[in-house]
Amino acid sequence: MRPAVNCHRRRPTYNSKITFECGIGYHYSNDDRTRTFTCLDDQTWSPPYVPCEIIICPPVPEMPFATLSNQSSDESRFYDKYVQISCFIGYEYSDTVETLDVRCTDAITWEPSPIGCIIKHCTMPIYMKHAVAVPVDEYNQHTFVQCFPNYEYKDTRQLTRTSICTATKEWDPVELDCILRRCDLIDEDVHATWDYPSLNLPSAGVTVEVLCDEGYRIQDMGNTDKLQNSICIDTEVTSLWDPPIFNCEYVHCDPIDFTRLNRVRFQADHETQWSTVLRLECITGWEFSLDAPVLSVTCRDLPVRWDPLPVSCDLIIQCPTLEDRPGSTLSSTLTEYLSEVTITCKQGLEFPGEVPSFVVLCEGDKLWTPNPPPCERVRCPPPPYPRNGLRLGDSFRYTDNVTFTCNNGWYLIGSEVTTCSYNKNWTNPFPYCGTHAGTRNFVGSCAVGGV
Repeated sequence: MRPAVNCHRRRPTYNSKITFECGIGYHYSNDDRTRTFTCLDDQTWSPPYVPCEIIICPPVPEMPFATLSNQSSDESRFYDKYVQISCFIGYEYSDTVETLDVRCTDAITWEPSPIGCIIKHCTMPIYMKHAVAVPVDEYNQHTFVQCFPNYEYKDTRQLTRTSICTATKEWDPVELDCILRRCDLIDEDVHATWDYPSLNLPSAGVTVEVLCDEGYRIQDMGNTDKLQNSICIDTEVTSLWDPPIFNCEYVHCDPIDFTRLNRVRFQADHETQWSTVLRLECITGWEFSLDAPVLSVTCRDLPVRWDPLPVSCDLIIQCPTLEDRPGSTLSSTLTEYLSEVTITCKQGLEFPGEVPSFVVLCEGDKLWTPNPPPCERVRCPPPPYPRNGLRLGDSFRYTDNVTFTCNNGWYLIGSEVTTCSYNKNWTNPFPYCGTHAGTRNFVGSCAVGGV
């Protein structure tokens, strides 16, 4: 309600009074809820009229272990507005409240009254067996849990563990069970068989027998031991196997010393583990004493050895003995690999192509190369035909004869027959046909032989 500016025109009249009361959530600047106005003789109100103002609560003070929101301006603190107070992680107002909304009231106060957050406490117990603990139940604090003597945690093999109080007011972990100390279970992938009373709890005093599978030996104990007996013993801090149980590893045969295997090469990676097969082959020209061109050896177990034992390539390849060929001679009777033998034709003979001799070599396939053809008689140059006569004979090789005759009325002057010699010459000068002594009559060139 607002009073009139000119008092005389309306009621109230001079010196009359009007009292105003602000509505809920509003007040005058001096926090009054009511104010009385008097009409003066100058037709004005005293005190001067002012409207009611909305209530603004004071800022919410900073709370310990909490954050505030929604009070960045005066408007956020108007009557009936809310400010949210959020506790830090691990803190709360009560057992179930982690955030609190406070409201600006008509009394210019915040309700409920803002208070600080308090740290959470874990109230549920830690479930533990064969252990003792002194719990510290505040958030993010650790409680140390100690196993009884001769006990240890079943999952970590430790004697002491900690459990932490989380923001959900629960312990992590919540179950901490200690069990009697025991030795480690044998790895399933050790390539062995074993036997002990309990697969789940090999405790102190238990004896185990470990037998490596075929082709395996106990690791780091040489190539002869396949069986090991160990006993689980208890120490001050843990239980362990004595002697320690090692994994079984592949059997390895001794590396083959190829410096002792003369002239050997192998057609595989030089592995030495059990069941490996090496393919051995002599270098060209040599062979095994077992009369085998290729020898396969296998790494065996019980005992560890190569089977069959590698042997040296100590036999040199032999080619078949060269037999005497008709009309030829041999320079030697050697038959070993890479031996060379010269085959020479006898006097008056030669190989085709006028080759006097061949050198043959004993190869790795036990054959002689090259294989020369048979020797053949040397060839003399063809004799000329005598003019006015005839040459009888068409073979001109070593020991062949050629005969000459003259036509009627002509006389043969010289030898009637000549023979091809070993040196490719004719034994006699070529004759000719003439009418009297001293006349020559040939067709062709002069004689090659004794002319």
